[in-house]
Amino acid sequence: DLDRIREYMEARFSLSSGGQPLELRFTGHDVRFVDWGDFVMLTYASTGLEAVPDTIDIHFSPFFEWNSDHRDMVIIEHNWKTGTFNNEASVSLIMSPGNTNQTLDLTSSSVLRGFVAMIWQGVWHILIGLDHILFLIALVLPAVLTRQEGRWKPAEDFRTALIKLVAIVTFFTIAHSVTLSLAALDMVRFPSRLIESIIAASIAVAAAANLMPQLHIREWSIAFLFGLFHGFGFATVLGDIGLAREFLVLTLLGFNIGVELGQIAIVILVFPVLFLLRGTILYRWIFRAGSVFLILIALHWVAERGFGWSLPIRRILSGFLG
Repeated sequence: DLDRIREYMEARFSLSSGGQPLELRFTGHDVRFVDWGDFVMLTYASTGLEAVPDTIDIHFSPFFEWNSDHRDMVIIEHNWKTGTFNNEASVSLIMSPGNTNQTLDLTSSSVLRGFVAMIWQGVWHILIGLDHILFLIALVLPAVLTRQEGRWKPAEDFRTALIKLVAIVTFFTIAHSVTLSLAALDMVRFPSRLIESIIAASIAVAAAANLMPQLHIREWSIAFLFGLFHGFGFATVLGDIGLAREFLVLTLLGFNIGVELGQIAIVILVFPVLFLLRGTILYRWIFRAGSVFLILIALHWVAERGFGWSLPIRRILSGFLG
């Protein structure tokens, strides 16, 4: 049973730093069933460290008394000092019967490496964050149009459209930067289920506003209001990585820069094409059909994330949603 497994593992596993043993606190377990066997994953947290140490001494000797060919791999998933994040493949140490005591080096020659890695984390999160991308697209679609007498009309020139676009991106950036920082500092917290549901709803609201030009809703106001909730969504990524307090400012700065670079990349790809098509029949079709499509996707996510419902639309959009 679990107690016996814990007793066995904890008698053969210890960590220390600077000659001082680190307390290991059991935080939970999980059972994994895979093709090559069944596994129990034990999770521990180490206490007593005020900052990330330069080295950690590891003692690990389970299973060696039964199988001298057995090997255990030490993998560092996140380490600010070396710019390592979301690593699941690079092995730092290999524990063996003749090497049950080893020292893990956590240092790097430059803090810049961690900062650059956080920038890439921000870029990557935007590029794989389909809900953030679709919200941005819903806002950019009307950026090349203007509301006139309750109808959409093509923007007169590139400067007019660009000013509108810059306002949208700027207010979205300000909003999500504020809430990302507040969440990272543990000053404000909301249930992730609520945040993810509101993020999904933001796509529907932005897309629905596209279909109602008579309301005179400013896209930048939608970007700012819901950008606050997107910031809380970004914060969950930093929570998964784990924030080292001594690098908190650089972490937030780097991640925000990465998010902005990702947004800019998307806008650079989409905006010029939309501007060139803005006065065509094709764009009117893309604008309306695209907005309806975004609403359907968003409502599917709201139902799934907020209520745990699985709507028939999932089968239709399964190839798109993944």
